[in-house]
Order: sequence, then C-alpha cells, then structure tokens
Amino acid sequence: MTPKETESFYERIFTTLDEAIVVENAEGKVLLVNNKMCLLTGYSKTDWIGQEGISLIVADEWRKEYEHLRLNHPPDAACEFEGFFHKKNTSGFWGITKGIPFQNDQGDFEGRIITIKDITDNKKKLTELKENDERLRFLLEASTEGIVIHEKGIIIDVNDATLKMLGYSREELIGNSIFDFTPKYEHEKIRKTIRENLPSPVIREIINRTGNIVYVELTGKTIQFRENEIRVILMRDISELRVKRIEEQRLISLIEASPHYVAMMDNNGLRYINPAGRTLLGYEILEDILHLRIEDLMTPESNEFILNEAIPTAIEQGIWKGQAAFLTRHGKKIETAQIILAHLDENGKLDFLSSIAEDITEQLRAREILMESRERLRYFMQESREAILIHENGTIIDFNNEACKIFEYDPEDLTGKPIDMLYETAFRQEMKSLIKKRETFLEEFTGIKKDGTRFDIEVYSRRRQYKNKDVRVVGILDISQRKKAERALRSSEVQLNAAVEGTNVGIWDWNIVTNKVSFNDAWKAIYGYQNDDYPKYFDEWKSCVHPDDLPQLLAKLRKHLYRQSSMFHHIYRTKRVQGDYIVIEARGKLIRDENNMPVRILGTAVDITERQQMEDALRKSQAQLTALIENREEAIWSIDCDMRILNFNRPISEVFSRQYGVTMKQGKIITEGLPPDLATTWVERYDRSKKGESYNIVDRFDINGKELFVEFSLNPIRMGEGNIIGVSVLGRNITQQKYFEQSLREAKDTAEAANRTKSQFLANMSHEIRTPMNGIIGFTDLLLQTQPSDQQREYLDIVRYSADSLLQLINDLLDISKIESGQLELLNKSFNLNDLITEVIRSFQVKAEEQKIKLLLNMDNSIPEEIIGDDFRIRQVLINLIGNAMKFSKDADVIIRTKLKVMKSHHAIIGISVRDFGIGISQEKQKLIFEPFRQVDNHLTRKYGGTGLGLSIAKKLVKMMNGNIGVQSIPGKGSRFYFTVKVGINKRNKDTVNISEHVA
Repeated sequence: MTPKETESFYERIFTTLDEAIVVENAEGKVLLVNNKMCLLTGYSKTDWIGQEGISLIVADEWRKEYEHLRLNHPPDAACEFEGFFHKKNTSGFWGITKGIPFQNDQGDFEGRIITIKDITDNKKKLTELKENDERLRFLLEASTEGIVIHEKGIIIDVNDATLKMLGYSREELIGNSIFDFTPKYEHEKIRKTIRENLPSPVIREIINRTGNIVYVELTGKTIQFRENEIRVILMRDISELRVKRIEEQRLISLIEASPHYVAMMDNNGLRYINPAGRTLLGYEILEDILHLRIEDLMTPESNEFILNEAIPTAIEQGIWKGQAAFLTRHGKKIETAQIILAHLDENGKLDFLSSIAEDITEQLRAREILMESRERLRYFMQESREAILIHENGTIIDFNNEACKIFEYDPEDLTGKPIDMLYETAFRQEMKSLIKKRETFLEEFTGIKKDGTRFDIEVYSRRRQYKNKDVRVVGILDISQRKKAERALRSSEVQLNAAVEGTNVGIWDWNIVTNKVSFNDAWKAIYGYQNDDYPKYFDEWKSCVHPDDLPQLLAKLRKHLYRQSSMFHHIYRTKRVQGDYIVIEARGKLIRDENNMPVRILGTAVDITERQQMEDALRKSQAQLTALIENREEAIWSIDCDMRILNFNRPISEVFSRQYGVTMKQGKIITEGLPPDLATTWVERYDRSKKGESYNIVDRFDINGKELFVEFSLNPIRMGEGNIIGVSVLGRNITQQKYFEQSLREAKDTAEAANRTKSQFLANMSHEIRTPMNGIIGFTDLLLQTQPSDQQREYLDIVRYSADSLLQLINDLLDISKIESGQLELLNKSFNLNDLITEVIRSFQVKAEEQKIKLLLNMDNSIPEEIIGDDFRIRQVLINLIGNAMKFSKDADVIIRTKLKVMKSHHAIIGISVRDFGIGISQEKQKLIFEPFRQVDNHLTRKYGGTGLGLSIAKKLVKMMNGNIGVQSIPGKGSRFYFTVKVGINKRNKDTVNISEHVA
C-alpha cells in the first residue's frame, strides 16, 4: 500500500475501535478522537479537537487532582487516573483513564494515547464489597495470589496464600514491617512499589521462613474499606517462571544460532524469523519482512495444504509434522521437512504458530526410498490373510481354509491334531505358559509347515465360548514377508540415521563468567577429538584458531558483547587434533541474566572446508572465463535460472550503461532497470532457452539516427547430467551483412524487372512477326493450288514447312512471353475431356501411320462427362507431350491414360499421362528438360528438331491450372510424362458413361 493508503487504513481502524480513545500532542492538545469516545461522552469530534486533554469532561470535584497529575507526572511515562466524568447532555459516569506516551523515530516524546473506560458498574459492585467485610475476607482467602494489607509498610493482615508462599505463620507476619522480610538491596524498590502503587507488576525478592530467596511479582493497590484507604500488595510466586524465562532466553539463543529455519506467525503475519530462515528464503538479516504471510513464503500448493490441513491438525493435536515447499524471494522452490506447533491462549483459541523447517533437497531421495519401503510393507500387511484355528486344551477342533493354505496341510491332517505341531519346538513351552497366565495375548513365533519349513508368524490368542465349550480362538498371520520388509526398513533407517548423523552441526557454549567452554559430540568430531582432551576453557580453544584469523574473530566477539551486532558470525581457519587446518563457519548469540548482564554465548559450528575449496576453484575458473570473454568483440553474457547475472563482458556492459543507464553486476537480476516492454521480451526469450531451446533472433536498433542490426544467439547452459542451470547469450553486429542482403534483393528485383521488359518486348515482336508470316503461308498455299511443276511444288513445300516451323516458334515465344509478363489468361468453359483427347489423337493419326506407331487411349470411367476449364491449353499441353512421344519413338506404342485423382462437389483433379517406348532420358537430364530453351542433347536437336520451349510452356500452363507436371524415364526403355489439372464440375452432368477406346 502507498503511505496515503496505509494512513487511511489505520485511521479507519482507529475510528472504529471499541475502546474510547483520544490522542493528544506533546503540548496536551487533542489531535484525534474516535467514534467510541464521542458516543461515550456525547461530545462530537469538533468539540474535542484542540481541548486540553480530557479536561472537557472531568467533573469539578476531580479537576484539581487531574490538573495536578497533568502538571507533575513525567510526560514520557504512562499514567492512570480514576474519577467522575461529565457527559454533554446527560448525567456523568465513573471512569478510569490511562495515558500511554508515544515517541517519534528519533525517540523524542510526541504525545499520549488516552483511553477511558466506564467503570460505573464496577464502582457499584466495589461499594457493595466494602459494606461486607466477611465477604471481603472470604475473597481474600479464596485468592490464589498472596495478599498483604499494610499501613505505611506495617503488615496488618495477610491471606492464606501468602502464608503458604513464604512459610510464615500469621502471627510472625502481622505487626512487622514488610522490610523485615526483604533483602536490604530490595528496600528502595519495595518502598517505591508501596509509595507509588505501581499498577504494572514488578519482580522483587522476598526472604521466606527458611532464609531462601523467593522471586515474586508485586503489584501495589489502594482500596476503600469503610471510608478508609487500605494499602494492599498482591504477590505471585514466579520462582519457577523465572527459571523458565532463563531457559527461554537460552532457547532463543539456540534458535538464533540454529542452522535451520525457525519462525513464529500470527494472523498479522510473521512475528519472528531467525537468521537461518532469512538466509533460506533469500532475505537480508535486517530486512523488514515481518509483514509477510504464509502465502508469501510458500508455493501455491503448499500454501493451500498448510492452511487447510497442517494448521488445523496442529491446532487439534498441538503439533503437525510433514513436508512443505518454500518459495524464496526470487521464486526458487525449496523442499523442507517442517514442524508446526500451535500455541493457544488462555481461552483455548489460537494465539500464534511456530515453525521449524530443514532444507531436505539433498535428502529427498533418501526419504523417497524410505517411503517406498514403507509402502511395500503396508502392501504386504494389507494383502496378507489370517488363519483361524479353534482348539480345546490344545487339540484342534475347527479351522478355516486359510489355515490349510498357510501351513500347507490337508483338512484331515489338522482335525483332532495338537496345535503345538504348528509351532517351533522352542516356543511350545512358552505358548503353554502364556495360555495359563493370560486370557489374551499377541506374540510372534516361528511356525512349521507340513514339509518342515519354518516361517515367521504372528499369533493372536483369546479365550472364548465355542459350541458351549471353553476354547481358545487363535488367529495366525504369516508375517514372513512383513518380517523381511521390516528388516529391510531397519537397514534403510540405520543408513538414513548414519547419513543424518554425518551432517550434524557442532554446538558450543562459552560461559563468560567462568570462561569455561563446552561442546557437543558433533563439534568434537569436527575437530577430531575422541577422548576428553578437548579444550575446557576459552583460552585453550582460541589457541586452535589460525593466528591470522584470531584478531578479527575476537573483534567480532567483542562487537557482539557490546551490542554492536545482533549475532556473532565469522568464518575462520582452525587447527584440528591431527594438525591440519579446516575452515569453520561459526554463529552465536549472547545470553543475558535478569540484570541484563552477559553470562554466556551459545552457538553453532559447521565445517565448510570443502565448500570453501569449491568456491575458491569456482572463483579461479570465473576469473579465467572473464578474461576469455572480455577480449571478444561480441556482446557476451550469461544468467542463472533465477535471472541473476553470472558473467558478462565489456561490450554488453557498455550497451547497458550507455543505452539504459544500468550498471551490470554479478548476482543482479538481468532485467532490473530495463524498460518494461524490453524486459518482458527478454524474459520470454530466456524462458524459451531455459526449456532447452537453442535459437537465433535478429533485432533492429536505431542508434543516433543510424540503423543497427544485431543477431542474438541464445543457448541453455547444461550441467554434466543434462540439467539446465542457466542461459548464455552472444550478440553479433550483422549490420553490414544486412546491407549486403538488401543489395542482393535490389539486384534481384532489377533483374526481374528487366526480364519482364524483355518478355513484353518479345510478346510485341512476336505479334508483329506473325502477321507477315501468315501472309507468306497464305500465298504459298495459293501457289500450290496453281498446278506448279514438280520442282516448283518441292520448293513451295519447303517454304511452307519452314514458314510453319517459324510460326510455331513465334507462337511458343508469344506464349512464354505472355506467361512471364502475366498477360496470359485462362478461359473457363464446359467441354468433354474424352472428345478433346480423341480429337488430338486423330490429328496425329496420319503421322502415326507413317511412323508405324499405335496411339492407345485408356479413359477413367469415373471422370464426369462435362468439366469446366481451358480446353485450348489442355489441348496445347497434350499436343506437346504426344508430339514429343511420337518424335522419339518408332515402331512402338504411345499410351494416353486419364485418371480421376480427387472428386469434390464443385471441382475435381484429373491426371493425364503419355507413355512412350522411345529412347528415354537420363536421370540428370530429367531436371533440365522443363527449363526454357533446354533439350536433352544438341545432336538430338539437330536430328529431331525443336526449340526447347514446348515442355517449359507446358509446365507453366499446368501450374496456372493448379496442377503439376513430371517425368519418369529409363534410357533405352522409354518415358512417361504425366500432369494434373484442377477443373470445375458442370452440374448438368449425367451419369458418366464407361469409355475405353483403342485407337490404331
């Protein structure tokens, strides 16, 4: 919340409190008043603001005493006043007011919070009490607290609780001074308690009848009895409580020094968390985190479980033990073994919860193995069955089928036989003894099967009436498997305990008064001590510390003793018994006595030698890596899975500083300080790599008006076992490469524009050339009709053939130029494909007969009779393919086939193929024949003719008709050209007629 929202929140709470409250400043002027005060007194908030404290409502007869209290009471001390108060428009009331001072952040007095409580009813009750001294005596004697009535320190009466507490008789106390029963050094404190009637309890020392000190909690009171003031002292024996408090201080010190998470929490959030807990969750020691709640510390799954399961169990049973996952401030999940204790108030309601947690990440696998073992054991127990036998005086008279199954006896082998035969001989006497002594027993024995096999059994025997006979009913379970599982479980537990024992933390205790030190077994093991020759005094212990580390260690201890640090924490080298040095991480907490004097420091010690060596090696490796990447021109950096910077070099550091004003540091969150949009983009990129993806991405930047392109390569960082621990990034300036690519694209566009211009030119020229060619062909035909001589006819035929060839070339050029320039348009009209192909075949009939070639047509009868498309272009493709087939074939067949590939409601895809048995085409040449002006071989061109445009035009036409064209060929065996076209369906189609023709 913002400061303004927080202030508004607290103001709403203040105004709605159920206790009448005013707040006055250091000058005694009222600043704030809540609704309850206005309701109690009848005065509005406007009436209250600016008044001299509560003078507004103090009755006249009490005003002098109230003003005296205001003028003479220290402003920074709590005060209490009882009197009669006026209401605005009604009668007054008896009330008791309490003033509590408050200070600013610098510790200066700021004002008081004054509360008023209506005690009119209590006054009436007290008056009734005064009028009945017998009742007063009864109440005094019924009190569990010691009560001493005195006049100026002279005891005039005591109750039985006081006599029991101190061991004196009533005669030994009455008439004597209170000071006769207190040590001299306590007299002034007792005198102050009597004189000032301290409303708050204070701890004092009293001498009992045996001369021993009894610690009591005293409260001074003055009561009215028959119009006289009687001084009363209330006493409560807190000797045991004081011992508990000392132990509590020692426990707090242990908690502070504990390497495990320890915290306390109530409805308002955290009340306490120890240093180890802060470290586990990633918070600084002095960082304010007491506002955090359970949902801020746990993963969503664990939070739901803790609230709905663990806490109710802890409240019901006092404690809950289990496993839960914490969430660090950086979002890292930590599995822990956790204990939750519920602390209830005197009304049995939850006051607060305390929690102890241990990071079990490294132990989790061992626990999983143990849980699997327990699951197996539970399975064996649930699946086992019980054998029931009934015997009278040891003779079996009845049994169930399971008994036969377990002991492998036939039913006739058990009836009338002694039950002893089912037990190992060594247990038979013990069994008879148990039957005589106990009506019911549950024991484990060794059973014997029919074949003599021995196995573990569990026997539950109880005395019963069965068919009017005194018998014993015996339930027997085969526990062989359970025993086996239990042995395995014990072995696992021994191993687990050994592993846990091996990780124990050493505990040390330094008695500052005696200078003695004591240690637990784990500490002795760390230092290599096996006997009692370990250091007994602090000076002996510090002699083990490395001379170079001792001054700083002692300085930190002094700093902690002088309250300059909340905890002692230091890493130092120390010598073991074997003479070698190890590295120790020590923590400790000072304990003070009731006089606030330091008495001991209690702490922990952990051997971190191996960790220190690993950290040194890591720092060395880090330095080498830094030197390597620092000399690269590319921007290089890496992060861990929590987005913290691991490494970076100078180029990327300069970019962050110059462009975003961000200083890169190891351990810092990589997106911190970046613009929100940029940070979001890079978080998404890092997440992709953290999932295992390696990829490149190019970003464009505008730097001082200049365009800059950078290619970023992101790769996951993997450990040896393949676990991803972070992401590495390399940024490369590819601006020149981008410019080069742009120039290539521009050159390509220029070439394509030139090609389109060429095609347009060819289209125009072809049209112009075709006009005179038509004239030449026409007049050649006319001359052939004038009955020329044989030689003239031969010459005219040559002219006509040459003109036809040139016209075909011009038509091909015109078609390909129209296609490339985008001027060729397809027509859509209804036609019969069978008729079209038949006409094309007939046009080749004469030439086929000359070449002794058979043209065969095989039509698919499922092709619709009427289709919609460009019949002229389909005809053109077919003429080209059939012409080529005939050109390269002799004395062979040419087969034309059609096939319906796809049939939809509005369109169909039809396949057409032309198969010849000619010279064939090699594999490498098949890729070239569909390119313009390309043919299989130059000498074939001279032999068979052709321009090399036919197949190229066919390919482009087929593509325009949403189809594909291809070839399958084997040299010397012929070729198969095939193509598909997409055509429309004429809705007027009738049922398709079967077509299968053989055209010779």
